[in-house]
Amino acid sequence: MKKLSDSDLTKVFSNLNLDWNEIAMLQTIKILEAHWMDIAGEVLYQKCRPIFLTESTLTVVTEHSLISQEIDFQKQNWIQKMHTLALPKKIEKIHLETGKLANYRVS
Repeated sequence: MKKLSDSDLTKVFSNLNLDWNEIAMLQTIKILEAHWMDIAGEVLYQKCRPIFLTESTLTVVTEHSLISQEIDFQKQNWIQKMHTLALPKKIEKIHLETGKLANYRVS
């Protein structure tokens, strides 16, 4: 079986009216959700969620600004953990937002 290159896959997705970047972003979020406890730790896992990815910036929603402050100290450690996963999109930055976790899907 022939191995498809990224450009071949992009053409296939385009022919099906699918956006490769959107699919890669959604798949990256799905993988992160599956590994979120390992990335965030047992305590923070329950207080934040990865919700969106643009280019190389992951948006994480937290339930309180104090949680955001704690995560801010751990961002680089989290990014290093993410780099050990086979993610379709590479994450270089984490953007934090405060909001209600109930408004976001939980895996």
